[in-house]
Amino acid sequence: MDKGGRDQLRQEYRTLQKDAKRDQNDLSSVIVLLEKAESLRVQVEKPREQKQDAELFSQLTHIGCQGIRRLATTQPGRSSTDFIVALKGQYARGLEPQTAAKDNPEAFDWAAMAANAVKFMRQAPGMNCMLGPMSVQAK
Repeated sequence: MDKGGRDQLRQEYRTLQKDAKRDQNDLSSVIVLLEKAESLRVQVEKPREQKQDAELFSQLTHIGCQGIRRLATTQPGRSSTDFIVALKGQYARGLEPQTAAKDNPEAFDWAAMAANAVKFMRQAPGMNCMLGPMSVQAK
């Protein structure tokens, strides 16, 4: 990437940081900003860009933590039943999602739920030493 492209990339990061500061009370904007940052991250190569990427991620993390603290203090805790009801409302097909999934197990759209969850999956770095540090083979 040439110098103009790098300057443009850093400018886009600065814009995202300003947007994050402006929308810090709106937790739904954090997801949108994270998606935009993820699309920019693939272009990051130089240390100055890495610094801005890390600063933006830190800022979004801080905003998310503040939002969670506000939710925890202003709303009663959620139970596993609340979670299941929300899942049925989001992914069960039919006129009455709560009863449709109960009456017909096929009404729950597992594929849509998996497609929504898969974007949060990432490979993690690790070491190849499952059987020990010397890569001892199983007998």
